[in-house]
Amino acid sequence: RNMDLFLDFNKRFMKLLKTAVEEHYETFDKNNIRDVTDSLIEQCMEKKTEANSATQIPNEKIINLVNDIFGAGFDTVTTALSWSLM
Repeated sequence: RNMDLFLDFNKRFMKLLKTAVEEHYETFDKNNIRDVTDSLIEQCMEKKTEANSATQIPNEKIINLVNDIFGAGFDTVTTALSWSLM
């Protein structure tokens, strides 16, 4: 049961992140970088314009990177709260 809840949460969270990244793509302005997602999109677009670039960032990777950033921040806070309540 717990694993099912975790998988469901993860699926919904990834859908939320995908929607947020898609919205960032739609409203992206290279002259107005708003946050880390815009910065990642900018890097992705710059690498696509370079003909010999071996370090292109696929769009799916941006979603995974944003997930890692949120996950790392969430885990740190959760761990700190767990230890403080022991």
